[in-house]
Amino acid sequence: MAYFHGVWLIARKDLVSESRTLERLSSMLFLALTVLVIFSFALDFSRHQMADLAAGVLWVTLSLSAVLSLHESFRLEREDKALWALRLAPLDESAIYLGKLLANLLLLGGPAVLTLLLGALFFNLDLAPAAAPLALVLLLNMLGFASLGTLFAALSSSTRRGEILLHLLLLPLSIPLILAAVRSTTPLLLGRGFSAITLWLKLTVIMDIAFVTAGILLFEYLTEE
Repeated sequence: MAYFHGVWLIARKDLVSESRTLERLSSMLFLALTVLVIFSFALDFSRHQMADLAAGVLWVTLSLSAVLSLHESFRLEREDKALWALRLAPLDESAIYLGKLLANLLLLGGPAVLTLLLGALFFNLDLAPAAAPLALVLLLNMLGFASLGTLFAALSSSTRRGEILLHLLLLPLSIPLILAAVRSTTPLLLGRGFSAITLWLKLTVIMDIAFVTAGILLFEYLTEE
């Protein structure tokens, strides 16, 4: 129980810090809104064709805004070498990683839901019939993206060009996850059943397990001075 209490303390620290400024949330929403507005004016198709394209547009938007947020997840630790001080706490290194992951997942989840709703508005999509499967797809893929992003954000936080490094590491390695997200979302937007996406959901779960496990095992070594 002490281990999970430590995880929650790390997560709560980040959530409380973000609640005071809302910098990450506002940045994500502004970028998402900008990208969606551009695509809504650039694309002019029928509703069915738009549904086929909307999944790709939505996940590109979510991925770019998520990277922006993840880069800021270690801002406090980056200042005055606070990550080194955090590692001196009586916590296992994996608890620090899982706490940061939990905070990132929660902070990504809210803007992601709003992005989906804005996408439905701009692209004239009806999300209600597939609300439950879409929520599952969003949760599983955000978990994978946050787990990989948290690990690389910790690595890039100690470099001068951390934001560029995070983009170079995270986006290429997350391509399989993004493709699975698009393949899972498209059938749902086209009105197909849950059975049409079970294979992609299984692949997403496998990637989530692999990314979280890698983060737990490698976080200690990637944050060494």
